[in-house]
Amino acid sequence: KTAYEIASCLVGSEMYIRNRALLLHLRPTKLEGKSLKKGIEQLLVELKSKVQIAIKWEIDDVHTMSGIEDHFFRIVQELLSNTLRHAKASNLEVYLKQTFQEISLRVYDDGVGFDTSIEKSGSYGLMNIKERVQGMGGSLKIISFPNKGTVIEIRIPNTNMNKNSASAE
Repeated sequence: KTAYEIASCLVGSEMYIRNRALLLHLRPTKLEGKSLKKGIEQLLVELKSKVQIAIKWEIDDVHTMSGIEDHFFRIVQELLSNTLRHAKASNLEVYLKQTFQEISLRVYDDGVGFDTSIEKSGSYGLMNIKERVQGMGGSLKIISFPNKGTVIEIRIPNTNMNKNSASAE
């Protein structure tokens, strides 16, 4: 191997080790008493301080059943993990909105994207997200093209008993 190839391997493995450590650090199992908004914002602030990626977010203070909040939290963790591991993105955007009718999560990155028609074996992250969303009675839309980035959109019915807290859109 040339010196360049060896250096590339070393830089790649150093990045892998750093990202792996960061991913493990981003893995609290639950919200641990925090609101969903606070939990997601903590993840994003921490991520922004540790990786070279521009992150923009708008997170509503969602009020729903705690089990649904936990699902959304884990979904966001998985999507951040996927972005770090696969996307090679420069920009990441996360939007969580609650309306009278639904709760929606939209995550966008400008990374390498992928062909959504090809199912990869061992691709448990997106499969777990799909199962979580279906379990909440929602829908999952993945829009991605090679070298064009990825958009993940999740919508679930608003199950909050006090729907006055959501904007009436």
